[in-house]
Amino acid sequence: MVVWDQLEKSREMLMACNGRVKTAGINAIDHIAKAKKLAESDPQMACFRAICAEEEAATSLLSSLKDQGYPLSDQYHLWSHENKAGVVVFIKAVVTWFESSFSFDELSLEKPRLLITDEPGRPAIEIVLPLKNMGMCIRPRPPLHFMSQGPVSLRETIGGYLRKEVKRTLAAEVKAEIKSRANERNLLLYASDEGLPGCFPDVTAYLLNQAAIVNALITAVGLIDPWRKPQYEYSGLVEAVLEEYVSVMKSGGKRSK
Repeated sequence: MVVWDQLEKSREMLMACNGRVKTAGINAIDHIAKAKKLAESDPQMACFRAICAEEEAATSLLSSLKDQGYPLSDQYHLWSHENKAGVVVFIKAVVTWFESSFSFDELSLEKPRLLITDEPGRPAIEIVLPLKNMGMCIRPRPPLHFMSQGPVSLRETIGGYLRKEVKRTLAAEVKAEIKSRANERNLLLYASDEGLPGCFPDVTAYLLNQAAIVNALITAVGLIDPWRKPQYEYSGLVEAVLEEYVSVMKSGGKRSK
C-alpha cells in the first residue's frame, strides 16, 4: 500500500538528519516494517512494535524541535509517554484544521502536494500549492510557515481543533484525555492483576493505522528538520502548535519537564 512505500522513501531524508532525529526516525520505520512482517506469526509483538514505532517517530520530531532551538522546546522532555502521545493528537488536530479551513474548490489553488526536494542542501519535504490554470505554483519557505491575521491567533485556532479532536474543553482536561489514551496501550504491553496482556482484534487494520501515524510524524520531520536557520526562519505554524502543545502538556499542576 502507499503508506508503506512512503515510509521507505523517507529513509533517505532521515539518514541526512543528525542525532536522535535520525536514529529515532530510522528506528520508527524499522519497527513498523517488522510489525507488518510479524502480523500473522506473532500479532501481539507486531502491535508492540507498532506502538514503539509511533513513539520513536514522535521522539524524532520532538528532538528536531529541540535541536533547532524552537521557542519553548526546552519545556518538555523526550522520555514521557504522555508527551509523545500528545504529539500524535496535535498532528491530527493540525491536519483537521488544514482540511477544514481551505476549500480548494473555491480557491484559485489546487490541493497541496508533498514533494521531495534537496533545496536545503539535503533531502527534505516541501509543500507545493499549484495555481489553477496558470502553470505555476506557490512553495512556502519554510514549508510550514503559515501565519494568521485578525483577532484569533493561529495558536488559538489550533487549540480549538485540538479540543474538538479529544472532545474536551479545558487544557487540563485535554491532557487528561491524552494521558488516558497513552495508558490504554499499557493493557496491550503489560500483564496486570486481571490477566495477561491482550491484543487488538483486527491487527491488520491496527498496523495500517499505526503506519499512517508514523508516516505523518516522519513527514512532519521532513517538513521541519532540513529547513533550518540561518538559511530559513522558524515556521510560524510550528511555533503556534508548539506553544499550545507546551501549554496543554504542562497543565493540571504537573510539569512535563
